[in-house]
Amino acid sequence: MFRIIVGGSFDSAHHLNNYEGKCKNLHGHTWVFQIVLQYTGQLDKAGISVDFKQAKIWVKEIEELFDHKDLNTIFVEENPTAENISRYIYKEIEKKFDDALSILTVRLWETPNNCIEYTEER
Repeated sequence: MFRIIVGGSFDSAHHLNNYEGKCKNLHGHTWVFQIVLQYTGQLDKAGISVDFKQAKIWVKEIEELFDHKDLNTIFVEENPTAENISRYIYKEIEKKFDDALSILTVRLWETPNNCIEYTEER
């Protein structure tokens, strides 16, 4: 089994409804994320499990989805919290794989010192 870890970042704004504190006001973050994948198949003829070139495309798709956006316009029915954003990223990436490749976890840093990790039981 191989674990492949790729990541990226995006800048976006949000505010939290039903929350008492500074975060109820519109504010921005530079979000940093990591996607941890698991590969259980055979390596290709070059000895590669997942081409980082392909993984960078998946990362870029996430960055483009969220970068310089008001996250409240994407998360209409729920607050754009780190928890909800990390789960959303997980679900979007999960759609791309077959049996040999799966997603293990998504880590999302809202600040340099605060990170949430989302995973699902298998």
